[in-house]
Amino acid sequence: MWLLPNHPRIISETLDDEIIAINMRSGAYYSLRGLGACIWSRLSAGTATDDLVGELEDHYREIQVASPVNEFLARLAAEDLVREVQPDVAATASDVPLLPLPELFEPPDFERFTDMENLLLLDPVHEIDERGWPHRA
Repeated sequence: MWLLPNHPRIISETLDDEIIAINMRSGAYYSLRGLGACIWSRLSAGTATDDLVGELEDHYREIQVASPVNEFLARLAAEDLVREVQPDVAATASDVPLLPLPELFEPPDFERFTDMENLLLLDPVHEIDERGWPHRA
């Protein structure tokens, strides 16, 4: 299975070791750090979920990573941050630098913020399509 960030609904930016993702439809924004940010970078690059879990199992040899990682992926999907795609679509994923995996395993997680929903939804940028400003969707 391949999961990609749900563009254009979701925009994201890497700031040092943190990923900030914004849902342009709901106005909620998310902070992914640690292993969560590393997983996001790999999904953005088009890594298949099985390959991702395999890489994490190799890196964290004696730790059962499949269950917490799959739970994290399910939470990303429940928040509409990622969508399932076909392999040919995943192959066109953006050329994103992969964040290095943390040495110590901590289950991946993210924080959800809703304090700026109204401001983000008022901003006309959420009405812009792939052509950019000033073309409205």
